[in-house]
Amino acid sequence: MLPIFYSYNDTGAPTLNNAAGSLISVLDACLVSGFNSRTVTNLAVAANVCTATTNVAHGYTVGQRVSVAGAANPVLNGDKTILSVPIPTTFTYAAVTPDANEAPGAGSVKRTPLGWVKEFTDTNKAVYKMTDGAAYGIRLRVEDTAALTTAARVIGVESPTSVDLYADAFPTQAQLAGGGYWSKGANTAAAKVWHLIGDERFFYLLVENSANVAFNPLDPIFYGGAFGDISSYKVGEGYATILIASDTGGSSGGFPVVLKDSLGGTPSTSNNARYIARQHTGVLKSIRVGMIGVGSGGGSTYMSSSSSNVYPSPVDNGLIFAEPVFVSETLAGANHPVRGTMPGLLEILARYTDLMTTPTIVTATDGSGLKALVLRGVASTNGGNGAIALKMSSPWR
Repeated sequence: MLPIFYSYNDTGAPTLNNAAGSLISVLDACLVSGFNSRTVTNLAVAANVCTATTNVAHGYTVGQRVSVAGAANPVLNGDKTILSVPIPTTFTYAAVTPDANEAPGAGSVKRTPLGWVKEFTDTNKAVYKMTDGAAYGIRLRVEDTAALTTAARVIGVESPTSVDLYADAFPTQAQLAGGGYWSKGANTAAAKVWHLIGDERFFYLLVENSANVAFNPLDPIFYGGAFGDISSYKVGEGYATILIASDTGGSSGGFPVVLKDSLGGTPSTSNNARYIARQHTGVLKSIRVGMIGVGSGGGSTYMSSSSSNVYPSPVDNGLIFAEPVFVSETLAGANHPVRGTMPGLLEILARYTDLMTTPTIVTATDGSGLKALVLRGVASTNGGNGAIALKMSSPWR
């Protein structure tokens, strides 16, 4: 599937704040259930475009993905990309089918979720599972209890039988007691800025860094993490699922996706909890991983650091992206080999200070047709000292 972008200001999006379970509500909505559901009262097809009418203003925007259900014509059902919004109660999408008009008896539409399932749940705890047939079968466990006001705790787990029972975890208790941290922002009831971008096997989560400083939309700083299956180079892979999180909560978290390592170098252990379920042999468990981009020489640095090229480039007046970003696993005897690549992640060859301050889709100027979502202000620790881009114009694997 093509990746989907969700944001805090989407109509009907759940609120993230210091309340217990609020991060789980965000994950439920984006991964599992969808949100902003509306009743569809009419579907009219003309020239391979369907115009859907809803009972009330829907709040959808051009380019958003929605799931339509209840139409008698199956071509009109399923995951659709909105082409236009003529009036607040209508939207259009492509539908290659003869011209027709129908009033569904039980028609509905909602934002399309990523297709994961909530396998186990308890009070403010959840275990999420990918349903894609090619997935490695590793799950995400999230604990978002009342005591965790500024960051939820996250681990990857193997073979769970309940929310609290599982065979193995990464990171282990010995490596990081309680697991990694995914920020929820400041310890207040105010709604926080968040973004989630993903597909059926991987997602990235970014949350405003208001636990450290007041959020400034003109100079944004984000914490967060990621979870899912990387694209592995190993034939017969079964364990290449990674968790990216901070190793501390509160004001000293971070967004470790922006941290880069050097090829052959030991993966960074500072300010991050980046782990893979098992080493490539399938024997050693909960192994630290690194991330290698094109500008990694000489040790750890940040993606789109202040020493990168200016934007716009004087060469083509555009923005240059580099891919893939590699994932290395800790194995000193082999100089920490590359295990695979990060799904959808692009390195921006420009300094973050020149980039747009709000999430923006940018088209590459090289004629490739690549479109990427640029997210400035992602933080390595406490500063907005980097940026990332995520591919939106084609599947991540």
